Amino acid sequence: MIKLQDKRKICFAIFSLMIFLFLLFPASALSQSNNPKVTITYFYENVCGSCNPEKEFIDLFNQLVGDHKEGIEVEVSMHNIFHDSGAKLMDDYLQKFDVPEDKQSKTMVFIGDSFLSGQKEIENRLKDEFIKVKDSLMQDLLSVSPSSVPALQYFYITGCSSCLEVDRFLDSIHDIDVKKLNISDAENLDLIKMYFKAYEVPEEEQSVPIIFIGDTYLAGEKAIKESLITKIKEGVHLNTPPIEAVEGDQVLEDRLVGYDAFGVLLTGLVNGLNPCSVSMLLFFLSILMARNVSPLKMGFTFIAGKFITYFLLGTLFFNIFAKLNIPWFDKWVKMIMIMVLFVIALFNLRDLFAARREEYDKVKMQLPTFLRKINHQWIKRLTNIQQDKVLMPLSFGLGAIISVGEFLCTGQIYLATIITVLQSGQALDFRAMIYFLIYGAAFVLPLILITVFIHKGREIFDLTEWMRERMPLIKLINAVVFILFGIIIWVWF
Repeated sequence: MIKLQDKRKICFAIFSLMIFLFLLFPASALSQSNNPKVTITYFYENVCGSCNPEKEFIDLFNQLVGDHKEGIEVEVSMHNIFHDSGAKLMDDYLQKFDVPEDKQSKTMVFIGDSFLSGQKEIENRLKDEFIKVKDSLMQDLLSVSPSSVPALQYFYITGCSSCLEVDRFLDSIHDIDVKKLNISDAENLDLIKMYFKAYEVPEEEQSVPIIFIGDTYLAGEKAIKESLITKIKEGVHLNTPPIEAVEGDQVLEDRLVGYDAFGVLLTGLVNGLNPCSVSMLLFFLSILMARNVSPLKMGFTFIAGKFITYFLLGTLFFNIFAKLNIPWFDKWVKMIMIMVLFVIALFNLRDLFAARREEYDKVKMQLPTFLRKINHQWIKRLTNIQQDKVLMPLSFGLGAIISVGEFLCTGQIYLATIITVLQSGQALDFRAMIYFLIYGAAFVLPLILITVFIHKGREIFDLTEWMRERMPLIKLINAVVFILFGIIIWVWF
């Protein structure tokens, strides 16, 4: 039977051993990253004291591999075969990898189960071999049964540069089920707010990209790349709770956020006073009246064609920009957009002074001469038709065709509006459609009023002179609108 004194000695010995192990293997060593590791062995020959082939290899490796190192550990060992220890180790590697004599070189890299012989082959193949080894390790790491495939809720937004990087990172991980949710979609925007509430995400971290995994979340590109693999290994993905989105009726009750309806309406109204648009309507109405055709019915039909066309152009360009996935939040893209907007504003200011001097031939921001001639020809041909039943649908079509041509003149403000709507968190859903309808209605409102005035007996010449006298003011307003768009993009995006 062990005596009490002996028991105390045994306990003291065990305690001392634990202290020794703790000091020998500190906590930092015991808590190493669980990320998979790629091992690279580099052999070279160097007899020059001032040369540094090891630094050159590391620089080359970083240049070739770049962001592919994310989410994985890399261990590089380098050996100079000019030294006996390096030469002996290389012989061992040559035998282990069964390297043929004609492939043996003084400069070699061993990675995974492959070898690269000579500087040229290293430069050509190192990146591909690294990616192959990394993908293999990731697949081994995440080899799970179908019932336990990792399921992640990943929120992003179109045009976010960090989201693009996270997208590429997620694509490099095999055998995971990633549900990608674009918060440009109003339903997903409401859904992410519910996740923020359920996971108690602090306001300063309520942004995209963000991943909800298990009972935790990873906010931002850095956190996702550094911690996602570890979270998956820990198994937290097995209990990611689904949260149902709010129903459509509730979504539509949410207030319009970002670039509001009043801003869209005001912008459309300003653009509707553009001389490019007004001049074509006046020419169309003047030809109709010369042929004793009532301007009201055909004028409204012509305007309806323009309204529908502008609405369709808005949805078309919105979808194109969304598909292109342009990183609007990227500082360089923002700078280019702001520069373009300010250049257009300067051209409008230049036109302002030309209009004040009545030098209308020097006005640059207007429909090109060849397009004006084409539009005039179309209008003259159409108005030669005497039958109202034929003239009405053709007037609608003419309005649509002329709108497409006028887009070169009136489209700059509209495109800026589309981009602003796109980046205010809207997809091509109910709210975005409402924005384009509001813009279109505001855009054609001046045209409707002009048509009514002419129908009531106002002379077209008087309206033309009225527009000409106010062209400097219109150009000033256009310049201010473009400057405001530039400020909005700089401050809020």
